[in-house]
Amino acid sequence: CHTRYCTYVSKHYVLPRLTVQPEEWLVAIQAIVDEQGIDLIIPCTAPVESSAYAHLRERLPKHVRVFAFDGEISDELDN
Repeated sequence: CHTRYCTYVSKHYVLPRLTVQPEEWLVAIQAIVDEQGIDLIIPCTAPVESSAYAHLRERLPKHVRVFAFDGEISDELDN
């Protein structure tokens, strides 16, 4: 993962595969957000996950922003 070596990244996580374990992926993301006090998520993943990140904001605390299209728009673009 190219972001692993970014100057601005202080920790690296390996998440469950979204396409195989969607609930475990969500729980892992929520735990990381809580543990690290994250307020902005910028997805740097394959298009297969872009829709999931777009819908993620619905399952996170209100102060957490996700740099992605809205869920409906992302679903349409990915189709």
